Amino acid sequence: MYNLIITGDAPRASLNGFELIDSTRFGEYTADSFFNHRNEKLTEEILKRAVEFPAILATEEIDGEAYLAQLREARILPGRIVFDLNWRTPISYGLIRTHQKKLGIADFEFSRNHWAVKDIELNSIDDFRLALAAGSLGPAYSPAKNKKSVQVVSICHLALTACRERYALMAYQTPNEQDKLEAHQIETQCLDSLIYSLESFLALDHISDDELAEHGHKFAEQILSCLSALSKTKNGERIASTAIGTILLGISTAFSDHISTDLSTPLLFASTFGPQVLSSIKK
Repeated sequence: MYNLIITGDAPRASLNGFELIDSTRFGEYTADSFFNHRNEKLTEEILKRAVEFPAILATEEIDGEAYLAQLREARILPGRIVFDLNWRTPISYGLIRTHQKKLGIADFEFSRNHWAVKDIELNSIDDFRLALAAGSLGPAYSPAKNKKSVQVVSICHLALTACRERYALMAYQTPNEQDKLEAHQIETQCLDSLIYSLESFLALDHISDDELAEHGHKFAEQILSCLSALSKTKNGERIASTAIGTILLGISTAFSDHISTDLSTPLLFASTFGPQVLSSIKK
């Protein structure tokens, strides 16, 4: 058997430590002998069994990125699944298309985010047998060797998802009142800036300690800028303690071990309690 995981976002090289998928999509187009998603409930035990199989990770074909991987562990979180990888190696998207029938993949699966478990042995297909051997023996990225960067990347990926969802929601909820509109516009600008910075950070192929520190200080400046801007609006206090405040706190927490203590301590404090404590940072 093997796992087929199709995602909407291109998996960056820096995301070797984890991937995310909507938990309701697990088991779609899966062999009934393993799991029937219509009649069975997903459990940690089922995930533990799935992790034992090799995996094909691929984007929806508009992006056309694909990898062969071996999962390490998987956990069920509210609304999603998080899993770590032992290793991941890139393969040609065309390779999947060439062997699509042998792999048991229907055309429509390439345009739907899901996690399927196929009752097919990848080792029975020569090209994949060679790729599996190359991946397992090659210079694979190991989360155990760089736990801190994996944790940072995991949190940043979650923050990016939250930013995108919040940004999309706000596009349909523009207030009419002037004071609320001002805060709405500033929050939108903050989200837009954070999305760009998070995407740039997650696009890094390798993350050294120096890069973590460098990006940590950049994010710190950006977070303080967002809080400062929100503090000047009438409605900013409420916003900072809800949606975007949670995102800022998550990013602050992620980089707290990689930036100087004199900045990380007040930054976490400000991200938790909002713009009203900015004065303590500026002293």
